[in-house]
Amino acid sequence: IEIEKALATYQGKINKEEELVFYYNIAIMNTYFGDYKKAQHYISLILSEGNNLLREDLQSFSRIINIGLNYELSNFKQLGYIISTIKNYYKSQISYFKTEKLILSYFEKLSEIKVRSKEHEKEIFISFKKDLEEVMKDPHEKNVSFYFDIEVYIDSKISQTPMHQLMKTKYTKAWLN
Repeated sequence: IEIEKALATYQGKINKEEELVFYYNIAIMNTYFGDYKKAQHYISLILSEGNNLLREDLQSFSRIINIGLNYELSNFKQLGYIISTIKNYYKSQISYFKTEKLILSYFEKLSEIKVRSKEHEKEIFISFKKDLEEVMKDPHEKNVSFYFDIEVYIDSKISQTPMHQLMKTKYTKAWLN
């Protein structure tokens, strides 16, 4: 909330790139704490940025985060459209992470079942976790965690534990080592 107040106070004095970084971090923190509606608000601010060359990395990952947020908010009709739009976007990209492709394919599966059966959803996330572990063996793919900890998200869905609790456990251990 303090950061949001400061952004409002200094609007116009902060350059657009820094503003996008703040928006992204606010969106990610809200995602970790389960406030998907607020996270989606900040992701949409990034996605509505007119300059596609400004922080392309954040704009690209915002597209991916937007998929998860729409899934969490049960916006399944929108989700199908967003996934097909992102697939078209990636056709024009020179390179992208294998993790991004994996996320797209799994959320496409999840949106198709529209979570009729929570048990089926869990099975898909377990499969997602196995495939992600394989992809993460590539050191280059570990960079994805800099933008969003997809592994914690998946573990959260499997264990039904809030992401912020899993993050706290994970990073407390890392801090002690």
